[in-house]
Amino acid sequence: MTRHLLHCIIYKEELRRQAGYEGNATSQGMTLIDNLMGWSSARDRQVMNRDRLKERILRIIIAGNLSFSFAENPEFVDLLNDAYPDMPAPTRKTVVDFLHAKATLTKAELRELLSKLDSKVSLTLDVWTTRSGLAFLGTTSPWASFVGDFHCNVKVKPDAADPPFHVTMLICVGVTIHFIDENFRLQQELLGFVPLTGHHTGEYMAEVVYDLLEEYGIKEKLFCITTDNASNNIALVKELSYLLANDGISWDYKTHHIPCLAHIINLVVQKFLKVLVKDLDVEDDLAFDDLTAADIQAAAETTIVDNEFDPASFGVILGKIRSIAKSIRGSSLRWEIFQQACKSYDMEPMTIPLDITVRWNSAYRMLLQALYLRRPIHRYVDDCIAKASSDRLKRPWMEMQLSNAEWEQAEVLLMFLLPFKRCTARFECNSEYTEIDYVFFAYNTMYDHIDDVKAKLESNTGIGTLPCAKYMLKAIGEMEVVLKKYYEKTVFPTVYADGMILNPRTKLIIFEDPSWEDTSAEEYSNACRRRFVEMYDTTNATSASTVSPSTASPSIASPSIVSPSTSAARNHKRIASHIDPEYRQVLLSRSSKRRRNDYDRFIEIPNDPDIASGIGWWRDHWLQYRDLALMARDVLAVPASGCAVERQFSISGRMTVWQRNRLSPRVISDAMIFKAALAHTRCPLRAELDNVDDVDQLPVDEKEGSIPDEWINGWWTKQLERGLPGGKVADMFNDGGGDVEEDLYG
Repeated sequence: MTRHLLHCIIYKEELRRQAGYEGNATSQGMTLIDNLMGWSSARDRQVMNRDRLKERILRIIIAGNLSFSFAENPEFVDLLNDAYPDMPAPTRKTVVDFLHAKATLTKAELRELLSKLDSKVSLTLDVWTTRSGLAFLGTTSPWASFVGDFHCNVKVKPDAADPPFHVTMLICVGVTIHFIDENFRLQQELLGFVPLTGHHTGEYMAEVVYDLLEEYGIKEKLFCITTDNASNNIALVKELSYLLANDGISWDYKTHHIPCLAHIINLVVQKFLKVLVKDLDVEDDLAFDDLTAADIQAAAETTIVDNEFDPASFGVILGKIRSIAKSIRGSSLRWEIFQQACKSYDMEPMTIPLDITVRWNSAYRMLLQALYLRRPIHRYVDDCIAKASSDRLKRPWMEMQLSNAEWEQAEVLLMFLLPFKRCTARFECNSEYTEIDYVFFAYNTMYDHIDDVKAKLESNTGIGTLPCAKYMLKAIGEMEVVLKKYYEKTVFPTVYADGMILNPRTKLIIFEDPSWEDTSAEEYSNACRRRFVEMYDTTNATSASTVSPSTASPSIASPSIVSPSTSAARNHKRIASHIDPEYRQVLLSRSSKRRRNDYDRFIEIPNDPDIASGIGWWRDHWLQYRDLALMARDVLAVPASGCAVERQFSISGRMTVWQRNRLSPRVISDAMIFKAALAHTRCPLRAELDNVDDVDQLPVDEKEGSIPDEWINGWWTKQLERGLPGGKVADMFNDGGGDVEEDLYG
């Protein structure tokens, strides 16, 4: 009957008539229903049954981060009873049980997929704590998974107006997997999200990751692991190498551990910003984004040690802009005042994003928005001063007012931060490309920019004449030390150079930069070729197998190599020479050396900077380089940053809020797995990195706006006319449109 109803025209028309639709079966109304229900064909429009109803309700709850008790909402139950009177509405427990079943099925399907995978997989790991006090360890990989198990209730002191409640502290391993399939499509999946037990030491987390690899049968397929630079992550990869060695699997953690470059850039720029604030001798444990204008101004007044101290430091500027941003969102009345100030200059009203500790580029966004809103900000502060009824109330607003010199220093700071923001943005957007081939170029860009700015600050022209020059030089020197510390570690992982060489856009082009040794290109190319020959080149394996039989049976000569001769002595000499094993071995080895393999043919082709995507190129040309294509699939799938797992944490942060602290670890784990599966359906879930959990909660929500391109272009033109660092940097500013990879290597 079900099969009949799927094709019965009379039944379909009756359904459409009951739904109030007119016209034929291809009308717009039916198309809307198909899209809403996820139907792509007539076979998808199945008759509702109990399992389908439970799945639809589960999708609504998971996609909307709703409580499972929503299934028992009286109004919702009445709706279900009206729509499907013959089926009882599922209870909360029924939906949760169905979630566990769906998660188990999802993991089984993924295990089957991985068992057929013929390429390597890579992982990324991270630890994260939610706003409600739930701590999670996440793991992403070009194919990865989530694991763990820890659960305890900790009493938290509530606000006076709130009743006591408990917060569940959870530490979880999250794992996503990255790999390039046989069609050269980069795949990223969430394998699990399972709580941990006890302390998350490196040794314990290594056991968790090992168990995960064993569960999914991918121990032999592990390639690289990307983590941040926490000490327990270093201990993790060391211990994991020992565990794999016990199974006879050689995995060198020094070569295959990839430090998250986005995290490195964050540490480098945070060091720069904090040194600027430390000029005011604030406490080391006080984050720069916790300081207000009054805090920094007070510190400046109490720490002047010589007559050369400049109180208008970057710390004061950041504090003033931060205070203004908070005041605008501090009350609806002040927000109305600021809206009026924006409209008076024909500008779209928007708030100023706050800078936060875990996202250094939030400071960049705050500065950029403030510079664009400079005139409305000035008018807003003046209006607030005018509305204050006493000198005591006016003083805080007067301290927020920025002078022209301070605005000028803010512009210099924005110019300096731009290349770092650009690099960070590339590694945060790696859902379609891992950017492992971009790492060397990113380091080159940062070093070149630092050298350029230092030279201009040390000169007697341009920004070198600003009073902030010596403070900026000090901060740049400190951040350069941090950058060098991590750059020196790039000598160990081989995927940085291999990824760049295997990208047909770049190949060896970066080694032509004067900052590299003249022999660098040849050395890196030879090393990449050697790894290809040892692990991927089938022609090399064939030549080796050809040599072995000849050396094992040297006395057997092939008749084809014995030529007839009238002289018995000559025949004897010729036969002896052909069956000489040492002589034959030399001939074969020299012949194999002259053989051109896939790598040789690939590297001879000039790099093409107009190629839109390296992976896309391999998708079209892999048949010409079958062996090298296998190496490209392994290398180009390695994540250069752990941003993929942070996207999963952003998703889980919306689910594990304190109002839902009764969720069990198993429910959280299975919900994350099912939510990740939903991301591949018609309703993908958004997980913006900017929506983090430690942003200040203010009465007025953040009002995002767009800065006109005309203003951006005009502002940059003005900076270049003043002689500030520009050129390539200016070209990076307007990065909102166009191909993401278009400006990569010039």
